[in-house]
Amino acid sequence: MMTVQPEWEEEWAISKVKEEMIRNTRKHYTDLTMEIFLGISTAVVLGYFLYEVFLIAGNPTLLLNVDWQTMVKSILIAWIISVIISMAIAIPVGRRWAESVLKKTMEDYSKRALRRRLLAQRYKVERGTNIEMKGGFLYIYDLKPRMEMAGSPLSKQLADIESAAKEVIDSFSLLKYEIINLVVKVEDESQLKDAENWARKAFGKDIDVNVVVSEEKDGLISLDLIAAI
Repeated sequence: MMTVQPEWEEEWAISKVKEEMIRNTRKHYTDLTMEIFLGISTAVVLGYFLYEVFLIAGNPTLLLNVDWQTMVKSILIAWIISVIISMAIAIPVGRRWAESVLKKTMEDYSKRALRRRLLAQRYKVERGTNIEMKGGFLYIYDLKPRMEMAGSPLSKQLADIESAAKEVIDSFSLLKYEIINLVVKVEDESQLKDAENWARKAFGKDIDVNVVVSEEKDGLISLDLIAAI
């Protein structure tokens, strides 16, 4: 039986993933800021150019004497200069924006990881359940009803397990289609069909469900679950 790892993998588990996320976030917000500044500078220069055009078009004297080639070159030079200035400003602004987003994201991840760690510890103590993450998968082993429910009717035990499983699923933000495999262990063969029907109703008809008779006779059913996250 595998146990919960002392280093919680979900909390920035793989350094390469963390580094890639940071790099992509910085690039995204820097590029976005550059696009915004580029759009603003282009709009300003283009707006000024159109203003000059309309001004000239409304004045016959200017219209006859205007040097369009020089005017277009001047506008183009002004646009290039404005773009250079905009990029010089946009890059540090975008980086600061990205850093603020990264800081909040990391804080959220840390809080979420702490809640999940506490949940795993509580379930280990209260239900003898092992919850761990490894290689992008969530493993739940021996999710049982509360200890005091030993010998209770199957329906009550299933309801308790379903409630507990929902708490874990919500904590890890899982969707039903991310659940890959379920194993339900029951006390005797007479419970197999009811347990299978419950599993498919609670977790989805397309999930790979196996219902087996447990070798442990402690009066409690149990659930093993594997999900991709």
